[in-house]
Amino acid sequence: MLFVTTPDLAIEALMRTGRTSPLFLGDPSEDIWIPSISEPRIRRQLARLHPGRRLILDEVSLRLMTRLRRRSPDYPLEHQVIGQNAEVEWILHQLDLRFGVEPLYRAGQGLVVAQLARRAK
Repeated sequence: MLFVTTPDLAIEALMRTGRTSPLFLGDPSEDIWIPSISEPRIRRQLARLHPGRRLILDEVSLRLMTRLRRRSPDYPLEHQVIGQNAEVEWILHQLDLRFGVEPLYRAGQGLVVAQLARRAK
């Protein structure tokens, strides 16, 4: 799964590798205008993710997850944190609420290979 705060980078990486993402996002900046359609769809997709799934994200995403901890589940939809996109921030927060995100490898240009892990109770 590829999830970075820069949607154009994510699209290019998916195109170059010929892969798809389990989160079928269109344009997050457009999706957020009709959350009654996009939010339930994304919630279902997030519910299908399991520990062990690897993802590529960026350092900005990891820092954002840390900043959002202890916030309400829908906080990013009401208060953008980094000014990028409320939907992107909300998805990252949902991942962090449900899973531990364990960095496995830090690559160049701020990209991080991580793995979803069971959240300690």
